[in-house]
Amino acid sequence: MMTPDPARRRLLPNLLRGFVLTVCLLFAGAEYRHGLETRQEARAQIELDAANLARSVSQHAEDSILLADSTLSGIVEDLQVHGTGRANLRALTRYLRNEAERSTRLHGLFVYDAQGNWLASSLEAMPAHFNNSDRAYFRHHQQVDDQQPWVGPPVRSRSDHSWIITVTRRYEDANGRFAGVVLASIGAQYFADFYKGFDVGHAGAIGLLNDAGLVCARTPDNASSVGRNLSNTALFREMAARRSGAITYDSPVDQVRRISGFHHADQFPLLAVAALSEREALTAWRRSVRSHALLTLVTIGLLAGLGEWLRGQLLARQAVQEQFEALARTDGLTGLANRRALDEYLAEAWPRAIRESAPLGLLLLDIDHFKDFNDTYGHQAGDACLKRVAEAVRTCARRHGDLVARYGGEELALVLPGCDAAALQAVGQAVCRSVQALGIPHAESYTAPVVTISVGAASTWPMRMAPENGPADLVNIADMALYDAKAGGRNRVVLRNQ
Repeated sequence: MMTPDPARRRLLPNLLRGFVLTVCLLFAGAEYRHGLETRQEARAQIELDAANLARSVSQHAEDSILLADSTLSGIVEDLQVHGTGRANLRALTRYLRNEAERSTRLHGLFVYDAQGNWLASSLEAMPAHFNNSDRAYFRHHQQVDDQQPWVGPPVRSRSDHSWIITVTRRYEDANGRFAGVVLASIGAQYFADFYKGFDVGHAGAIGLLNDAGLVCARTPDNASSVGRNLSNTALFREMAARRSGAITYDSPVDQVRRISGFHHADQFPLLAVAALSEREALTAWRRSVRSHALLTLVTIGLLAGLGEWLRGQLLARQAVQEQFEALARTDGLTGLANRRALDEYLAEAWPRAIRESAPLGLLLLDIDHFKDFNDTYGHQAGDACLKRVAEAVRTCARRHGDLVARYGGEELALVLPGCDAAALQAVGQAVCRSVQALGIPHAESYTAPVVTISVGAASTWPMRMAPENGPADLVNIADMALYDAKAGGRNRVVLRNQ
């Protein structure tokens, strides 16, 4: 019996599953793209914040140095006007102490003569036998006569051994010769403490470097970081190549990956760096992405669940429909295909035989003297007999594509696609023998003491027939052959070719 192609029947449920899967993938893809876009936006904002913070740190460093330099300018002017006499040095010492106490930025103020000896300082007691002629700032002013302030590299203070940043100026005698250096020192810790006021997270960092790559101040780890030389790092080279900007890097100091803004000071050889831990800075973004992803997963889960439920309902409905269709095409007594299924099958087999240039065979079988059998043994016995005969015929239809059907009453049909006349004759005879071998008693049959059948066989080549011919002609031929078999004495096969 022919049934609708299961693949075709399940096409709609599979399309539904594919549609739901596509929608789910689109949801997931959209969320993934949204995550990437928002990450880029978050990074851009973090870079902007870091760059602005670096600019602020740079401005603070400049302001601090300008303040120190303004004090130095006054000291230089005083020295050039009043000289380095004992009375002026005593007055100058008092002035230096007052200025150092008044300003939280200044670590100390100092005056050195042309040989590097200490003349005056903001310290309570003048150190004996100290000489600073070996300092880089002292040698610079000995060699360069530019009357400009000079910011030296970070050094250890000889008075308290803390890290300081030096701002110095040269002063001259009445003849314009080098007379010494005035120094204002700013503690590296001052900058580090100031940077602590900015919230850069637990793993963030703010640093001040000079143009030679030396760390001048840093938060955190100021004490262990100041003086470190970063000039050979790719990070410093990249920052040195641009005036300002933002970069992402693995810190050469503590190996933490950071998003860093940097800015070179306008007036002094200093570089401010404000770095935020990439992991910490993107925490809010990750939290948002997790929330969106969870919502998307729930949506996808609900959508997938709904899709599978709908698919299950559709499959169940199709299964019921298939059962109804099978019942509609099945004979209730014998379990064979019914007349409707036979007609549909022949309607499909005929054009297929034309396409394949193949023969098409049909056997029509009639139980001999079946009315007498029913009258003798009763209708229940007749039904049982018909079932056994149907099963015997079914066993002879062994090829894929063969169809056994109940044609009507006690008549059965066996369609044999691709079966020529000789093969059709052989199958017909095998069916006759199979039925007779059942040995079902039939006392009223004058053909044989057991139930037998008569078979009309028709073999035709649809491709050789006229276009107006069709399955009905094949049935008519087989019916005439069946009539001949009955007229010829029954329990036999009569073949007609077309």
